[in-house]
Amino acid sequence: LLPRVGWTRVSFASGGAPRPREDHVLVPISPQLMVLFGGATEAQHGGTEELECLVDVALVRVTNGLAQWSKGKAFPGTCRTGMSAVAVGDPRDSRQKMVVGFGKTYLEDGTAVFFNDMYLYDAVRNSWERLKAASDDMPAGRAYQTAAYVPETHAVYVYGGQWSEEAEGVLGDL
Repeated sequence: LLPRVGWTRVSFASGGAPRPREDHVLVPISPQLMVLFGGATEAQHGGTEELECLVDVALVRVTNGLAQWSKGKAFPGTCRTGMSAVAVGDPRDSRQKMVVGFGKTYLEDGTAVFFNDMYLYDAVRNSWERLKAASDDMPAGRAYQTAAYVPETHAVYVYGGQWSEEAEGVLGDL
């Protein structure tokens, strides 16, 4: 039996909401705490509107329909969109962490750069750590992939994604 699902607008309490954005991630890391990371927002640059890539982290605690926002430590890696993120650790533990990986960014000339790196964000310590690969056999850089964490094996699985801007640049690996 599935729980009843519906849309409920959440009011902002203290801390003010972060800037509007797209291509970001929002991950629940404990029963009351979620992490909002990255993406892009529209910004004015010299009279023209452009997308500005974001590296900020916002923590949101929702209780009784009120969202309380606070700032987390900014991402130390290269700004990206199209990344995936999953909570890792015991779901009952309020010390959960988030793994963020892959994604893409654009150089000033418009060329897309695809990443194959992963980072760990610890909300309790408010810190980031770049994860080291278990082997030299790294997957191709990609964006718009999906990821899942399997607690029993402590493994993060990544499937598919896009490795180029071309139509044939879609991946089907795990």
